[in-house]
Amino acid sequence: MSKKRRLGMVMLGLSMMVLSFGCAKKEVKKATFHSEHGVTITYPEDWEIKKEELHAGMPILLMKNDNANEEEFNSNINLNIISHKGEELDFNKFMQINKNYLTLHNIKLQEEAAVTIDGHPAYKLVYHMVDQGDALTLVQYLQLYDEVGYTTTFVCLDEKYDALKEEAIEIMEGFHYDFNKK
Repeated sequence: MSKKRRLGMVMLGLSMMVLSFGCAKKEVKKATFHSEHGVTITYPEDWEIKKEELHAGMPILLMKNDNANEEEFNSNINLNIISHKGEELDFNKFMQINKNYLTLHNIKLQEEAAVTIDGHPAYKLVYHMVDQGDALTLVQYLQLYDEVGYTTTFVCLDEKYDALKEEAIEIMEGFHYDFNKK
């Protein structure tokens, strides 16, 4: 075998090794959480479920990136499940109630779009606000099924948003709701 051919084979082998080891996307370990309220969440292991509780009779779930300093806030994801039985509430009214509530608190709407989560219609809202001197971005997904509202919200400091948004939105869009469980 000539030197040129041997050198070519070595270069090809090295290229394949670099592509298979050095450039491969890092596999993120996932965990799964099954809520007693019919919600299944698959999320990266560097996030954790901080608490699941009832607040005023409504289930609330709070997730936090556990790489974050416990002493200072940088982001969280929360899920509220609220029954609207007997309120004759359709999806448009549900969405408008949420938008009105947030605008009452001086939160500025930046983006809104109809989306689908787990095969069900949803609405995505992106807001910006300043709270106690902190500039925050909020991403919210709204769903209504059988008069029960599912509101998932990602709240993040502006300076951390670009680093965390892709992962947080993947978590939120990966929520699976067992709408038959109430």
